[in-house]
Amino acid sequence: MDLEEGTREFHNLLSKIHPRLLPQFISWIQDHVEVLERDLLDNTDDDDDDYDDNVENTDVILESIRDDLRQIIPFSGIFPSENIVSPTIGPNSDCTPQTTVHIDAFLYEEDDLKTLESDGKVSLSYCKDCNSKNVGPFTLITHSASQAQVKYIFQYLLPDLTGKTLLDVGSRFGPMLYGAYLLTNANIEGVEIDENLCKIQQQIIKKYQFDDRIRIYHNDILDRADLLEKADIIILNNVFEFFMPLETQTKVWQFLSSHVTRRGVMLITHPSIEESLKYLKVDIKVNNWMKEIDISSHLSKASLLLLGKRLPSETDLINLHLYETL
Repeated sequence: MDLEEGTREFHNLLSKIHPRLLPQFISWIQDHVEVLERDLLDNTDDDDDDYDDNVENTDVILESIRDDLRQIIPFSGIFPSENIVSPTIGPNSDCTPQTTVHIDAFLYEEDDLKTLESDGKVSLSYCKDCNSKNVGPFTLITHSASQAQVKYIFQYLLPDLTGKTLLDVGSRFGPMLYGAYLLTNANIEGVEIDENLCKIQQQIIKKYQFDDRIRIYHNDILDRADLLEKADIIILNNVFEFFMPLETQTKVWQFLSSHVTRRGVMLITHPSIEESLKYLKVDIKVNNWMKEIDISSHLSKASLLLLGKRLPSETDLINLHLYETL
């Protein structure tokens, strides 16, 4: 039974319950959803057991990679060789250097931050007016996907990628590449403008023997139209806004719209393309270029199974958008 059939059967079940008892029934489901989920997983067949084993192995490897990266990457996730540009317009224009902390979400999850803060190794609040009782939270910015976002993309969001080519633009130190390797059969490419980050990616790829399906290119994407034109899936995760001025962002988006033109190419973006273009002077008609795909069912399932959240809005998964070229 697929999701649509299951939803239909559930509605049929609700229609058979007396209206006066419906609130009580819904409340019972909410209170027992974790038990129901566990019972369902316990009753899966051997193929699903193999799948679960693969996911567990993936978690172990990703955790090992995170440990390796934490030894060589600054806590902020930013290298001195990188040029961070604070946005002057748009929803992130309040991310001033004085009130913003860059912390990499792949390396440090929410529980990690709580531990670091309780140990006094990081402060997530600042004094608003030099009065220690009047403090506010720093704005936290990450330039990498979290581990949950990586697994969401490759376990739930995308179809089978066997024989497909995936391109991560601005791959930095590679979490998308490693997740794609472990969870798909795609041919994987990353393009990164910072040489130090390319070296780190190569170091991880060599250690974990990912080099049979991952290639890293030390280039500006504006010099690699060939990579864009052959890619079947392109990832643009928070890749432009904090790393280039508005005029360069405009140039890059015009370049993308000129070279990502094959029908059926899928783009995963954060933020949405519309949000990225909103404050740029570009003549790109998104509706003529691509369509956004409704991923609400994937989002709800992943939110529950990956993070135990019934409301996707409480997770960072909701930040990701999926498009397909027309």
